[in-house]
This record gives sequence, structure tokens and C-alpha cells, in this order.
Amino acid sequence: MNNIYNEWLNSLTDDERDQIVIVEAYFATRSPLPGKSAAGNEYVAEHKSTQDISDDLSSMMPVSCRIISKYLILKGYTPMTDTDGTLKWGIWRDMQMSGLL
Repeated sequence: MNNIYNEWLNSLTDDERDQIVIVEAYFATRSPLPGKSAAGNEYVAEHKSTQDISDDLSSMMPVSCRIISKYLILKGYTPMTDTDGTLKWGIWRDMQMSGLL
């Protein structure tokens, strides 16, 4: 999967690669699976739609939903049905590492 990710990165424009910098920073404390972070902290569910993520990032840089979705797919994140019945990405976050990057 890492090879596919790197090939995809190489196919992007400079502007799209700039967007990836922001997306990677956002996901630095998040995981596609529940469990514990490298620091030993328990992950907390934080399921979001692609639009939710785009909205979170918009104050840094507009990031396209296409870029976000492709990044998530290539990094092993999967869609899931949330408790309200909407489709969201399964995301787990190390809340103790927030703001420490």
C-alpha cells in the first residue's frame, strides 16, 4: 500500500501536495483502527465525514474532498455507518497528543 500511496503522491500537482501536508498533520494523531497510540494512549472514536474534515482544515488551507477521500482510502481508513445513520470515516484519535505536534 505504501508504494501505491507514493505513486499517488508523485502524480499530484504542487498545490495538491501542499494540501497533503495539511492532511498529514491533521491525521498525525489519528488512526484507522481503535487501540493505543505509539505513546500508549487509548484512542477515542472521532468519526467524521469527508466534509467535516474539509471544514476542520479550511482555516489552514482549502483541501479538496477528493484529496481527503483518496488519502483516507490509501491510508486504510474505511467508511462506516455512524449512530445517526450517516456515512462517516472510522477515525480514532489520541486525544492526549492533541496540540503537541
